[in-house]
Amino acid sequence: MQPPYTAERIYQHCMPLMQQHLAKKVACSETRKDLSQELYLKLMLVENWHSIGNINAYVTTMLNNLIIDFYRKSSKELVDDVDLDSLKADTCPEQYVGQHLAIEKIQQLLDKQKPEMKDLIWRAKINGDSCRNIACDKGRSLSWVEKSLANLQSKCRQLILGSQHND
Repeated sequence: MQPPYTAERIYQHCMPLMQQHLAKKVACSETRKDLSQELYLKLMLVENWHSIGNINAYVTTMLNNLIIDFYRKSSKELVDDVDLDSLKADTCPEQYVGQHLAIEKIQQLLDKQKPEMKDLIWRAKINGDSCRNIACDKGRSLSWVEKSLANLQSKCRQLILGSQHND
């Protein structure tokens, strides 16, 4: 890419690569759009484009930081957004107790899992990583990742169904 450098030109130049990068890291298309917009705004704030040696690497680093910030914020919101009072108001007491017991049982099941399994469920269900990306990162086969996730989900489902029938 040749000077003059502007945020618009850099964004247009880097966007195909950034879209591929986002598709690998973020499952939700709306989140990818939001992160692309945030990247553009960040690019607008950079004043020293002429002193940057590798613009593609610089923009990729900016995007990675945005993705990390997004996931940190999302995981914090998941914890902060649990409002037990609203659950009580929306459901009858029996349903609330049943939901609470099911959540506790699932948490106990997940706590008993190996760290690798905990990471697997976190990445697949919270971060939205694809099974293919997880398999590549872990050095495992796609089949192993899919079967492990299916097994964990089946155990969770059985716990929930078992707690509903026991109530």
